[in-house]
Amino acid sequence: MTTGGDDKKLRQLEQDFNNGDPLDLIQYQSILSEVANMGFSTTDALEAALVCNTNNNIEAITDYLLDTDNNKKKRYNQKKEELSKKFDVSTEKQKLLEEVQRLNQILQQELQKQNQLKQELMERKEVTKLDKLVEFLRGIVADEIITDKELESLEQYKKENDIDEELQEEALAKLDLTSEALSELHKEVDKAGGDKL
Repeated sequence: MTTGGDDKKLRQLEQDFNNGDPLDLIQYQSILSEVANMGFSTTDALEAALVCNTNNNIEAITDYLLDTDNNKKKRYNQKKEELSKKFDVSTEKQKLLEEVQRLNQILQQELQKQNQLKQELMERKEVTKLDKLVEFLRGIVADEIITDKELESLEQYKKENDIDEELQEEALAKLDLTSEALSELHKEVDKAGGDKL
């Protein structure tokens, strides 16, 4: 059973070596009972284990416990300062990590907006491409006969503007036509006996 002095010392060890959080005594259980059998208090043994940064080196812990009070105090403060610096660095790293995560979230949102804008732009270009194709086809079929020259112009237009069959079908549908109907209009020229002027 720990005394009031031991409790106070335990709280001080937690403050100095674990940022005020409770220490996990289970990992030190074996060495603490071994040192207790030598006649040292649990908190003295725990202090030695923390300062020596070990939970199984009985020799290092015993050397610390048998050292002069002056040397123990010196080693204690050195270890405390070392851990304090580590904690400060850790806290700073945590802040930096949180800032990086915040900036990454902003970046992801901006990338998402950019992708949406690209998608909208692509859709608008497609609409423009479709509208232009519809008007081109409207010009070709206006007199309901398609000449060889007009057919060649259409193929050239499709090639230059990267128009596939699907887009052509969509444009023809807006004019209430199909590819078959387009072919029929071209055949009309042959039946008429030549190209129109």
